[in-house]
Amino acid sequence: ERIVIKVTDKDLKGTPKDKATVKTRVYSDSDSAGIYVEFDKKLNPTVIYLTQDDESNGRNLYAQPGDTIYAEYDDYLMPPVDSDGREYSLGNCQSKTDCTPSDHKTIVAIAKILQ
Repeated sequence: ERIVIKVTDKDLKGTPKDKATVKTRVYSDSDSAGIYVEFDKKLNPTVIYLTQDDESNGRNLYAQPGDTIYAEYDDYLMPPVDSDGREYSLGNCQSKTDCTPSDHKTIVAIAKILQ
């Protein structure tokens, strides 16, 4: 089995290619450590293969029927006010990956493996 993961972030538009990178943790109920997948403007979408026999590694994720699959990343390219009305202050960030916890939002997408 395989799944396709695509990161769509409006804030990446106009970001230089070498800076538009999103490190995403993909994990399942059976493997909470999961794998890390790096997305950029060239590597999007990407294919992850589900395995029931082998440990997670590279582009293979260990998962069992009935598991939920999670794709999670921290969004540091936040607008001053997001769609939920939450305000972000990015003035204290040294870079897009060096901010205090209040200056980003964790984005999680989920999918269920049917039995």
